Amino acid sequence: MADEEVKLFDNQGNEITASSRAPVCFFCQKNSSKYTCPRCNAGYCSVSCYNSEKHVQCSEGFYKKNVLEELSQRTKDPEDVQKVLSMLKNLEKENEEGEDEESEESSLEERLGGIDLDKADPSLIWESLTEDEKREFESSIKSGHLSQVVEEWIPWWEPANEQRKLKIQVLQSEERKNEETEKPNNDIRNNNQQPQKSKNYPTVLHNLQQLSSPASPLIKYSIIDTLYAYAYTMRLYNGSPMENPEQSSQTLYKLSSSLSKNFTFESLESAVYNSLNVVLESKDLFNSQKFSYDIILDIVDLIQGSFKRGKKVVNFVDCALSDAHRIIEKGRKELKHGSESCKDDVKRLWLAKKKLEFFLSWMLSNSDILSSFAADLRTLHLDLVSNIEIHKAEKKKIQAKWKGNKPPLTKKLIEEL
Repeated sequence: MADEEVKLFDNQGNEITASSRAPVCFFCQKNSSKYTCPRCNAGYCSVSCYNSEKHVQCSEGFYKKNVLEELSQRTKDPEDVQKVLSMLKNLEKENEEGEDEESEESSLEERLGGIDLDKADPSLIWESLTEDEKREFESSIKSGHLSQVVEEWIPWWEPANEQRKLKIQVLQSEERKNEETEKPNNDIRNNNQQPQKSKNYPTVLHNLQQLSSPASPLIKYSIIDTLYAYAYTMRLYNGSPMENPEQSSQTLYKLSSSLSKNFTFESLESAVYNSLNVVLESKDLFNSQKFSYDIILDIVDLIQGSFKRGKKVVNFVDCALSDAHRIIEKGRKELKHGSESCKDDVKRLWLAKKKLEFFLSWMLSNSDILSSFAADLRTLHLDLVSNIEIHKAEKKKIQAKWKGNKPPLTKKLIEEL
């Protein structure tokens, strides 16, 4: 949608162009201009000048326009657009009702008027909100209401008729976690399920060379560890790791002990349990036990999936490792342009990238080996989620005996006379 041309005129009615504007505030003509309007390029010194009558033709609807443009890029569902617009209207209405007649607070549009929402530091936007707006935003996150307007990402490796849905749960307090009663997913997948033909699969890296000498047979377990880290990262970032490559590359690197610590695993179980333990210890990345366990089913889809590109059959593992390679490389380049303190991180990510290339070279002559792990991985997943159910059943019995979440107070066996 093209921007509507906005013209500004001085007190004598002459049109003011960008080249003729002085470094002082265009509206008050007193203070130095610290900011520039992104629509008309007029320099201004404060929010009050930005919202002055001279500028109202430009500022009015600025925030609304930005929101509508963002919605048009992020979603195609009209219902989602209406939900967001309704939330914004309700928020603005509540703000207006709570305003004090003597000292009215500036509107959300006014407070965000001089901020570039695409490039601004999130902390700056957060500080621009009122306490009530902050509380409402946090409440929307905790209740899960905010997730309803976020388009759910469907993994490219997930079969077309797959019914399992893995959503990132809202992080809750320890007390609420203990009260969860979600049932585990014990469904066994059908080996004959076929992926959607219309999906865009990651491109496999080219110019890979065969390994010149025999590699360790334990490499297959390291690849399983890396696939877990990749699937977890993709789920965590809702399929958009490239929106923040610096952070997502560090997440992938941290979750894969094969990449970050050069671990070698002796068995399939040791690789999976190590991945689960790494996630559990990463408090900033951990979501829930079930979320962590269900990533194992993503590995099953990856090691069994393939598609045809022309006459060539391309397996999903090559796609996943190539995509992980791109995430790591993009993050490395972002860090490379950062401060000197990131120098070590840049080097570590470079080594991780080279190891991914090694895995891809190994896959050239060993592409069928990983698919044999599918049955064992399903069994392992089933055991893990069953243990959750058993634990919950035992916990329920104990709480019923205690008549609450805490054990009853015991009587003193010896009382002081």
